[in-house]
Amino acid sequence: MENQIEESNLLIIRELQIRDAARFIELNRQIDSETKNMLLEPKERTTTLDQQESIINSFENRDNRVIFIAEKDLELVGFSVANGGEFVRNRQTASVVIGVRRSCWGMGVGGSLLNAIRQWAVNNSIHRLELTVRTDNSRALSLYKSIGFVVEGRRVNSLYVDGTYVDEFYMAMLV
Repeated sequence: MENQIEESNLLIIRELQIRDAARFIELNRQIDSETKNMLLEPKERTTTLDQQESIINSFENRDNRVIFIAEKDLELVGFSVANGGEFVRNRQTASVVIGVRRSCWGMGVGGSLLNAIRQWAVNNSIHRLELTVRTDNSRALSLYKSIGFVVEGRRVNSLYVDGTYVDEFYMAMLV
């Protein structure tokens, strides 16, 4: 079942499907190589096609997990993931990850992906969305705040990037 959320200026936001697995791996690898704001270093992602298909299958028929992709001119340009807790006490909270190809920064792709996650959360009884972001990533911070995320804390020296420790903000929003 294809769940199309938003379409504007040839940008389509939809749920990730099995048929997208290979292109999704490549999208992640490309984003990893274009920015230091993601968790993985270039070439550190070793996900195989079988593993990616298994991950996609694990998200199906779960009301507290989703992966959206952004597609522009038939090319994958971004993604957002919300992964809810496994237990009764935390299943209404979902951790969010978002990535957008550098060539699409500032074009509304990230906002569209986050709005898709927020609408999905409302429709699936998710009460809290949370994420981490590097404290020096002003573009992402501005986007997250505009959507409704607030800084709840600071994770000091949580990442080691290019020989330097960097901090992250812990952000969340109630839906």
